[in-house]
Amino acid sequence: MRFRISVFCCLLLTLCLMMVMPVLAHDQGISQDQMKEANMKVLDFILEHNTSDVDLDALEDVKKIIDILSSDKNEFRNYYLNLDAARGGKTPHKIYKQVAIDGIPADIHLYPDGSFIIITAQNYIVECDGTKILTEPITSIEEDAPDYVLFSSGKRIFRQFFTGVGNRSQTIKYEIWGLWKVRELVLKTDFFVGSYNITINSVSTHGTRAWYPCIFNGASAEIVSNNTTPAISMGNYNFTDTIHGVPVYSYTEQMEMDIFKTSEGYSVTGWYYSAN
Repeated sequence: MRFRISVFCCLLLTLCLMMVMPVLAHDQGISQDQMKEANMKVLDFILEHNTSDVDLDALEDVKKIIDILSSDKNEFRNYYLNLDAARGGKTPHKIYKQVAIDGIPADIHLYPDGSFIIITAQNYIVECDGTKILTEPITSIEEDAPDYVLFSSGKRIFRQFFTGVGNRSQTIKYEIWGLWKVRELVLKTDFFVGSYNITINSVSTHGTRAWYPCIFNGASAEIVSNNTTPAISMGNYNFTDTIHGVPVYSYTEQMEMDIFKTSEGYSVTGWYYSAN
């Protein structure tokens, strides 16, 4: 009789565990594979539609994960603070070269967790009346070495060569993405290409933005070196990360633009410096 009771108790315990296990699995949160898949779906949408205006209504699985993150502080913290694309020391495992996004050629750096960076660089001839004419580079960054790491936090994000002299304008945009665009850094430099040197006329960070839970605290622009080659401009960008409205980390990121005089005209190299 005791044996039968023991067997019955064991069966009952096993049944209870089977019923509880799915709940425990759910409570363990979203897996890394699920996060990566969701990040990739956002990128796939951008690549398929050639736009950064992502329609979440068309991505139900992504919306569900965002809803979970919105209601679970720990899940949100683990996801947002560990995005590969937001960490300067990480290396992308795939590069999409010169993809048309919002009508502008862009390089996309895809990271192991599915997060990604969109980089655009636009160069203009500036006419005497202020009219800007978009120009095409004669050569761009090398196919076999698109991402150079400098020390632990800096990387070269593009290099382009142009012909001609006169007034020019260059704008770099550096966008960090996960399930949504986290922040967008902008550096604009107006300069004059002379026979021997480069003269920077103005530098701006206008257009820099951040999206919840990242707060943009402001930016400054400076001319590091001028009337020489290279002439160098720099943007300093201040952000604060928050988790459910609570500030957890403030930091500064930088972008640098190096403008060299060349025999045919000039070259522009862009650098990004992460805070971590």
